[in-house]
This record gives sequence, structure tokens and C-alpha cells, in this order.
Amino acid sequence: MLCLALLSLLSATPPAPKHWVIDDANLIRPAAQRRIDRRLEALEYATGYEVLIWTGKSTGGVPLDQFATRTFEQWRTSRPRLEHGAILFVTPDQQRLQVGPTLQHVLTPEASKGLLDERLGALLAAGEPEVAFSSFVDGLTARMTGAPFPATPMKDRISAQQWWTIAITAVAALVLLYVARPESYRWFFSRLLFLRRDRRRLSSQS
Repeated sequence: MLCLALLSLLSATPPAPKHWVIDDANLIRPAAQRRIDRRLEALEYATGYEVLIWTGKSTGGVPLDQFATRTFEQWRTSRPRLEHGAILFVTPDQQRLQVGPTLQHVLTPEASKGLLDERLGALLAAGEPEVAFSSFVDGLTARMTGAPFPATPMKDRISAQQWWTIAITAVAALVLLYVARPESYRWFFSRLLFLRRDRRRLSSQS
């Protein structure tokens, strides 16, 4: 029975990664994954600490703390810098930050819990995985570099889709205003032209 349990644990361990972000659960788009990957790579070169992110749909029935410990030890053999690093493990219902021995003075249990609770868990639950991981990396970078801590309410950031909606709405409003009150446009542009001529005259006099 012990051998079977050990074999199941080994089989549940994902292969050692070639990148910093391993999104086996397909939570984020490839472009966002590459962007976060580059940020973690830059963080490693700036601080010497390697931080990886792994997402998965399940751990094969293994408790996440055991899965994280086993995976960390397995990956550390092929990525020795993990001795000075950490791995964020994310499943559909749990998150864990497994921290290497020489980074535990920076990412203490209290600091790790704060990053997971304030910058990851709530945003994942709200269906904002890309914002959640970006927020987590923001907080992690501040913690590891000593930079000022960025603001927490990342969910209030306007997404690219929302920016497009705002832009289209603004253009539509301008078109409707032009159709309904074209004289307002003529007055507006005539005032701009007048102010511009007036500014030129003043500058020439001076």
C-alpha cells in the first residue's frame, strides 16, 4: 500500500518546467502568460530569487500541501535556483506558496498568506485570473525588492475590453451630438481657432 501511495504521488508530480509560468489549467491567455513569464524572469535576474507559477485542474487526489512539497523538491533538482525561490501552486479551489529555505526570511508565513489572500484568492474567486496573477506578481516584487507596495484594488483596473467599450461609447455620443446639434460643433471649433490665433498674436507681440 505504501508503494502504491508513493507511486501515485510521483505520478501526480508535473514535469520540471522550462518557463516561469506553467498554466496547465488554462486560466490565462497565452499573451498574458508570456507577459507574466517575462516579469518573473526579470525579477529573478534583478534579485537572484526564482519564482514560478503553476496552475492545474487537480493534484491527482494528493493534498495540495503534500503535492507542493513534493513538486518543489523534484523541480529543485533541475532548477537549483529554487533553493532561493518559491512556487505558487493554484488549483480550482486552493492556492499555496511553497517557499525555499533561503527565501523564508522574506516570504514569511504571514507575508505569504497576505499575498495569497489580498492579491490572489479574491480576484480568482471573482473570475479575474489574469488580474489576480498580475496583482500577485506586483505584491511579490514589492516584497522582494523593498519597493513601495502597489495598491491592492487591482480589480478596479479597467480591462482592454472595457477601454474599447468606453471609446466606442464616446465616439457614438460625439456622432449623435453632431447629428443633433451641428451648430455646437461649429461653435466649438471656431472657439478653438480663435484661441489659437489669439495665442499666436500674443506670442508675436512679446
